[in-house]
Amino acid sequence: MTGSDKPFDKKTLGERLDVHFALQAAGLGAWEMDPQTNHVQWDDRCRELFGLAKDHIVAYQQAVQHIHPEDIDQVNKAINWAMNPESDGFYDQTFRTLGADDGQLRWVRFQGRAYFSEAGKLSRFAGIAQEVTQPQPIPAHRQQRIYEAITASTPDLVYAFDLSYRFTYANQALLAMWGSTWEKAIGKGLLENGYEPWHAQMHEREIDQVVATKQPIRGEVAFPHATLGRRIYDYVFAPIVNEKGEVEAIAGTTRDITDRKRAEAALKVSEERFRSFVMASSDVVYTMSADWRQMNQLVGKTFLTDTQQPNRDWLLKYIPATDQAQVESAIEAAIAGKRVYELEHRVIQADGQIGWTFSRAVPILDEQGQILEWLGTASDVTEQVQALQQKEESLRQLLTLFEQSPVGLATLSADDELVFQWANTFYGELVARPNQDLVGKPLLEALPEIKGQGFDGILKEVIATGTPYIALEVAVNILRDGRLATIYVDLAYQPRKGTQSEVEGILVLATDVTQQVRSRKEIEASQQLLRDLVLSAPIGISILNAADLVIETVNDAFIEVAGKTYEQLIGQHYWVPFAEVAPYYADALSRVAQEGETFSINEVEMRLIRHGQEELIYVTFVYMPIKDTAGRVQKVAVWVLENTHQVTQRRKIEEQVQQRTEELAAANEELAATNEELAGSNEEYAAINEELEEANFLLNRSNDNLQQFAYVASHDLQEPLRKVQSFGDLLTQQYSDQLGEGVTYLERMQAAASRMSGLIKDLLAYSRISTQRDSRGPVSLASIVQTVLTDLDLVIEETGAQVEVSPLPTIDGDRSQLEQLFQNLLANALKFRQPEVTPRIQVKAGWLAADHLPIGIKPARKSIAYHRIEVIDNGVGFDEKYLDRIFQVFQRLHGKSQFAGSGIGLAICEKVVTNHGGAITASSQPGQGATFIVYLPV
Repeated sequence: MTGSDKPFDKKTLGERLDVHFALQAAGLGAWEMDPQTNHVQWDDRCRELFGLAKDHIVAYQQAVQHIHPEDIDQVNKAINWAMNPESDGFYDQTFRTLGADDGQLRWVRFQGRAYFSEAGKLSRFAGIAQEVTQPQPIPAHRQQRIYEAITASTPDLVYAFDLSYRFTYANQALLAMWGSTWEKAIGKGLLENGYEPWHAQMHEREIDQVVATKQPIRGEVAFPHATLGRRIYDYVFAPIVNEKGEVEAIAGTTRDITDRKRAEAALKVSEERFRSFVMASSDVVYTMSADWRQMNQLVGKTFLTDTQQPNRDWLLKYIPATDQAQVESAIEAAIAGKRVYELEHRVIQADGQIGWTFSRAVPILDEQGQILEWLGTASDVTEQVQALQQKEESLRQLLTLFEQSPVGLATLSADDELVFQWANTFYGELVARPNQDLVGKPLLEALPEIKGQGFDGILKEVIATGTPYIALEVAVNILRDGRLATIYVDLAYQPRKGTQSEVEGILVLATDVTQQVRSRKEIEASQQLLRDLVLSAPIGISILNAADLVIETVNDAFIEVAGKTYEQLIGQHYWVPFAEVAPYYADALSRVAQEGETFSINEVEMRLIRHGQEELIYVTFVYMPIKDTAGRVQKVAVWVLENTHQVTQRRKIEEQVQQRTEELAAANEELAATNEELAGSNEEYAAINEELEEANFLLNRSNDNLQQFAYVASHDLQEPLRKVQSFGDLLTQQYSDQLGEGVTYLERMQAAASRMSGLIKDLLAYSRISTQRDSRGPVSLASIVQTVLTDLDLVIEETGAQVEVSPLPTIDGDRSQLEQLFQNLLANALKFRQPEVTPRIQVKAGWLAADHLPIGIKPARKSIAYHRIEVIDNGVGFDEKYLDRIFQVFQRLHGKSQFAGSGIGLAICEKVVTNHGGAITASSQPGQGATFIVYLPV
């Protein structure tokens, strides 16, 4: 292929056109000024415009001498402003020149732009120049090629509008941003080139402003790039004026400043973060000149004062004279070696006291390796130095304290004789010998009574193996006051090793724990007594292993209720001896063992094989989890109380009453017929009354038995608990310093005893509600609620609770029981509150007819109407699927660690309401509060 056959380059004409040729064709000159030296690089055309020879020096100060004197100030001001980072960087001035060599006057127009780095530093100032003395029009087709040649290589967007807002020119960078071509874009408006309506309207208003004012306008805007996404642009619209001074077009340039904006934002965040870090620091942060003669900056918190003239002399005046030479020597060495300066020395603080500071400065080097400045920090280390000094003093004191330590300390030789080398005073008191009677004597000679107790053999084993020996609560028989006494010690034999790891001696540490051991044994005896009392309680109790539900312990009452022998129960899985009821209650027992929730049921009917025969019995029983300190279920306690006799008698009486009622109705119908039948009926009623009296006697005896149990619970069970708590208090008060970590176990024991005591009291209260005889009379519920609120006044004040009580009725009832009802309901409303939420409680009452009772509400006594009393709170609430459980004994919906309590309070409420012939229910959602509703007969 010949040269004439080669295809055209795929680049546009503007891209292929030589820029130098384009400038020559347009009669334009190119220039650039170095911001650092103020030297100007001009091409030949620019020199001609100043009348300079080609080889003439072109320093700016020389060239400016050939500007017309009347125009020099104007030119200088324009250049200085364009080189200011606060300007838009554009320079456009028309002025007169006086030829340096030919003396000719010319009118010239110099246009250019200053370029700045992201830090705002001027990096370049360049542009073009043309003579305007006799301007020659440039043909339109040539003008387009010239524009393309000039603007094709710039990343800036260059374009022009006519007065109808249509594009008449767009360089390649702008076309690329649009993703369009010259043919598609030129002659089209803003909207047609993809501008959003708001964007197009904004530019049209700005074009109108430029036309009206004939002044450039500058702005920033963000809009999408065809390939780069949304970008930020800096743009300038400038008027193009014809020879008549009229604006005939608008020229525009736009620069992508997205990266600069992001860098500026990142730099600002970084600077702010560094400034915040420095200001939050307790150190002084400073910069120092290369020779350390001038402190340039001082920020952060300082422990010095008078920072008006910070320099080396100022710094040295805060250093004691004895340390100044050391500081200056360190500074000079750092400067000479261009290395980091680090030194800790004394300093005179603002209050005149001598403190300590640690200074560290890093040299900042230029490209030639010369020090520009120093960046340093100074920390106030007075407290650390003083602490180190105090530690050294403490070590000295520690040697003295060893001698006076309340722990027995002694050292023995590592030979067969085990000779005492040293012993402190407490060790001598522990073995009832003066120190001087121990030191220098073999162990068995100094303490002959320990021969045969094995301690010499243990010591020789430690020497042979080099392994320490530690034992707790070791019993030692020591001769005291002429007779042997048993003491208990925590004992440690620690080998002292030499440089070759050989044992050189033994350090003996002995702590007297005699009193703690004796106290613990007393506590264990008390706990055993408590276990004995529980096992002998009139309530059947069985203890199961939670992991496999194997029976570990049963008391006599449980054996009696179960109708099995001790051997048939102990060691068996719980459902082996009770297989006949496993289908009904196995799931409940498993949930208690796995989830730790208490399960209880009252007077349930069950068929149980007892003594080899199936029997129908009625029992109240509880499955209660027993947890360790970590909250894990370890055991399950089964509490059983047989109610067969009471239920049978009650049902028998109810049947008899029903039967006699029916017979009485029949007798009344026949009463008019015959007096003889009436007489016979009277005899029969007398017999019925006798039976009723007998039944009442049996019920009273049953209640007396329950009262006797209540007495046992309140007295016999409480008494050992009180002893445990008393002994615990004595141990804590008198021996807490000696117990060490044992205090934690005592506190846990006290907490467990306190919970047990509370549980017994709640059971007693429930028992009394169930058995006590009513003392009925008119009772004002308003008065009762006011009394309860007075009792809860402290809790209400602490929580800031808001309690609203509406008018309440007066009913026929037992005041004591009703007080317990509202005490439990209002106390629960305060206890189960939401964190950070002010408790709000409402108590209100209403009235409704019996036939309007909600479905499922069955009061214990029929009435034509009922009072409806509501207690409403905004607490944690509960899931209504647990509604059938919350009124049962020992039922809890929350963990003990979250809300304290025994799970009996609502069972007491249910019993009180039942005693008064009513019913109780509740409605709630988790986190939505709860409403407890009580129905009482009118």
